[in-house]
Amino acid sequence: MVKIVGRIGYVVVVLLALVGILSVVGRFSATVQYLADPSAVDATANAPPGTEGFEERYYAHPYLTLAHISVGLLFMVLGPVQFWPAVRNRWIRYHRWAGRVWMIAALVGAISAMLFVGALPMFGNLSARVAIVFVSVMFLICLATGYVRIRQRRIAQHREWMIRTLAIGLGISTFRVMIPFLIMPPLGATFPEAWNTVVWLAFAINIITAEVWINVTRRQPQSLPAAAPARQRVLQTT
Repeated sequence: MVKIVGRIGYVVVVLLALVGILSVVGRFSATVQYLADPSAVDATANAPPGTEGFEERYYAHPYLTLAHISVGLLFMVLGPVQFWPAVRNRWIRYHRWAGRVWMIAALVGAISAMLFVGALPMFGNLSARVAIVFVSVMFLICLATGYVRIRQRRIAQHREWMIRTLAIGLGISTFRVMIPFLIMPPLGATFPEAWNTVVWLAFAINIITAEVWINVTRRQPQSLPAAAPARQRVLQTT
């Protein structure tokens, strides 16, 4: 049962990564086009009600945007592969080097995300801005702890912290999937309402799911049989 759930979960991870990759490719293409010819990009065209300023903020800081989404692409591409058992077990050298690249990309991505709050007019209310900073700090803590654990050769703990890191990073894809469902009936939220909600909700769902999976698959230390202490006492008295 756990194996079946694990396979389904891995498929979900891959699908969320694909959502992130598609988002990155679209944003990268639009930003490069803007840098080549700013007049060719109309950030207000076909903008839904309530999204005024959403696109313009990316073009206000195009190089910061490119830095953030470039490492985001590495995170989305390498992340699921790192958790593929066939790759992790058979190509350990690749796993190690790809892991280093993935961790650097994750570090730069989290730092640039926090810079967005100060450099870009962050879309959404104060709650959304606090969510981005809070989640970014959690992401960095998980990433740093995972790095320390692998340096200590504590493989099981390293795996757990990397699962948390990946889950938080994929939160950006989760809330992109959730926004349309909040906007559609019966909820019928506006885009700003949906955005302010899913910034917290999507990351929370991913974090909780990761913790459940970690606890379900965590290997428990083997305990001695109940009769073992009695046998030990007999040996000690003979």
